[in-house]
Amino acid sequence: MSGIEIASLVLGGFPLLISTAEYYREGFEPLAKWYKFRSQFIAFIDTVDI
Repeated sequence: MSGIEIASLVLGGFPLLISTAEYYREGFEPLAKWYKFRSQFIAFIDTVDI
């Protein structure tokens, strides 16, 4: 393979990587929100002393 072919393969893969990263970020966002809620809820329960 020539250098141009390799460069085109590498550059062609970038949109796939970006799309995959966006997909995973959207997928993990609810988990991050849940973890934040859980931490705040535990702190609230400790403060209230139920």
